[in-house]
Amino acid sequence: MAIGAAMEKYKGGFGAAAAAPRPGDMCVCLFDADGCFYRGKVLKRAGDGQFEVLYVDYGNTETVPPSHMRSIDPSLAALPPMATPYKPSFIKLPREAADALEAVAELSGLVMNRPLLIVPAHRDKSGAATAMVYDGDASIVRNLVTGHLVAVGLARVDKKSGSKAASAEASAALEAMKEEEALAHRDKVGIWRYGDCGDSDDDERRPPANAWKR
Repeated sequence: MAIGAAMEKYKGGFGAAAAAPRPGDMCVCLFDADGCFYRGKVLKRAGDGQFEVLYVDYGNTETVPPSHMRSIDPSLAALPPMATPYKPSFIKLPREAADALEAVAELSGLVMNRPLLIVPAHRDKSGAATAMVYDGDASIVRNLVTGHLVAVGLARVDKKSGSKAASAEASAALEAMKEEEALAHRDKVGIWRYGDCGDSDDDERRPPANAWKR
């Protein structure tokens, strides 16, 4: 079944309203930006009786009212998502919430509405898939988007990720980011503005939940 063709029948508001949506439920949602319906997965209940929904074929989220949600045909819900979630490889968010949110905003500005090259790397200790993100030719380390975050002091190199750089490409990216981190540290930019921001993984707090989901 082609997803695009299957979604055509929802034009014009076809379909029954989704009954009592719960986190994890699949549905069809009206996307405000273009007035079209797309497959969605309910993430959580938001304020004012609305729901936060992940558009599984595109990767973006939106808060929608129940009136924008429709029940989904089981055969359509069973199709695998077209979007694959990845976390940036070899980096960690800053410890402080304000710095973490600044990093997310910076990353969004670098990747939104532009073609990128995604190179899968490894799975982190939680089992989540990670990838290197390039703005152009992956053979040019300077094109590594996450390297920019490290260079401007909005991310740190994950010291435990060295053993996971299985490919020559990944090893080169990791070494380049270490060099960028050293320069950011020397110049006291971003999270390094007050000096060392802590080198021990054991005494670092976890980043804010869902901080990358912006």
